[in-house]
Order: sequence, then structure tokens, then C-alpha cells
Amino acid sequence: MHHLRPRPWRASFLAVLAAILTVLLVPAWAAAKAVSVSFAEGAAHGYLVVQDGNGESIGHGEVLQTVRRNLVESRLVFRFKDGSRFDEKTTFSQRRVFKLQKYRLIQRGPSFPEELDIRMDRKSGRYRVRSRAGPDQSAVVTAGRLDMPSDAYNGLIGTLLRNLPSGKSATVRIVAFTPEPNLIALDLRPEAKEPVQVGDLLKTATRWVLEPRINGVVHFFGKVLGQLPDKFRYRFWIIHDGIPAFARFEGPLHLMGPVWRIEVLSPSMAGSPTDKPHS
Repeated sequence: MHHLRPRPWRASFLAVLAAILTVLLVPAWAAAKAVSVSFAEGAAHGYLVVQDGNGESIGHGEVLQTVRRNLVESRLVFRFKDGSRFDEKTTFSQRRVFKLQKYRLIQRGPSFPEELDIRMDRKSGRYRVRSRAGPDQSAVVTAGRLDMPSDAYNGLIGTLLRNLPSGKSATVRIVAFTPEPNLIALDLRPEAKEPVQVGDLLKTATRWVLEPRINGVVHFFGKVLGQLPDKFRYRFWIIHDGIPAFARFEGPLHLMGPVWRIEVLSPSMAGSPTDKPHS
């Protein structure tokens, strides 16, 4: 087994599952509840790398998180080598429990099956989805009112996993746009413990498996495409060592997409390889 090699970075890794779930078709009938705050979020800035199934880098990301009064604003941007872009912004409160207040997702480029611009706001109760199947297609805009439940967690799955005890499962919900909004239950379940190499230190990470309840979707795609996709699973690795830290994510960023890996990236100096440390 290859050891994970995360770099030390305490920033909240914002879940990319919003893009994964924007095309799912069944509502979340299962009961879910808000997740309690164990580790309050603060200002942070971090860098990420996206790799394909062969371990080749296909893009880089940046996370910027700020705190304004009682709200946390987090933005995750992935820039792909083929010109594609994934831009996700979440605004949430963290008084006793995490509560999503605003959400914005923009995705475009050849890495994604369609162009999307999704917005929803708890205070106004409004949502707006702009989608386009291709560069030569006309855009379709859908808008309306949305009563966001307290356990709606688009863009916050990584934060939730860092606040759940390492051995405790949970069920939350995601607002999926098809393009009308639908709620989907998402099971968060610890799957295994794995060794993690952090420099010269050996740590242990909890591997979490995330499973949306999408039996209806599997049946739908089996009829339409003549084949059933593999079981929908997405995995996070979290180091629960005092203050939890993100180590890795693996999974598709859109339905039927390829499995990509996302990890923390440490900055390196851009000077000559012969540069020596300053005395």
C-alpha cells in the first residue's frame, strides 16, 4: 500500500461534491440533521493539485477562507490545464452547528459535461441555475424559491468530516439541481484506518466513504444508456490527530466522470535549483 503524503495545512478543504450531485434525480427521504461544530473555522489559504487516474497533474486549485462577523466565506477554485474552471463559493454560519447561508458554483470547459452557474441564498429563499450543454448551445435559465433545510451542506462536506468523530457515521443532505432543486441524502461513513506519512512522521488517517442514496438514478441510467454505472462512491482521508486535517479526496467531479485525486500542495521556490538556504 502506498502511504499518503499530505503536507501540513489546517485550512478547511471544501467539498467538491456539489458538482458531483448537481445531476442526481431522487430526493432525500431519509432523516438527516445539522452537524455540530467541534472545530470552528477561521481564516485560511491553501493550495491543491488535481491528478488523473495515472497520477498525472491535470490542474491546480486554491482555497481562500475569511471570517466576517458571524459568517465564514470560503472559495475553492480549480484551474485545469485544458482551460476548464471549477469555482465554488460557500458562506456559512457556525454557531453551535454548521449552517449553509449562500452557495455559488461555476463550472465550465471540456473537463465537464456542461456549463453550469448555480446560486442559492437562504435569506432571500431564491435559487438560479444557468446551464448550457455545449459552447454552440443556448443557455437555459431556471429560477425560483427554495426553502433550504438546516442540514443542506453543498460545498461543506470536507468541513463536516473534520468535525465528526473518526468512528461516527452521519447522514446529511445536498441540494441537487436538475435543473429544479431536489434534496438528496448523503451517507458519510468511516470505512478504514490507513497509515499516513507526514515528512518523517507516521500518522493514521480515517478513510471516509460518501454514498448518495441514488438507487433511482442507477435504474434511470441503466435504462437510458443500456448499462449501469459502478456504485457511486467518493472518498475522503482525514487525519484525526488533535486538530483534524484533510489528506486526500478521490472520486469523480461529475456523474459518470473519471475518478480524480485531489491533494494538498506545498509551495516551492521558483528560483534556480542551485539556490541555497539563507544564512
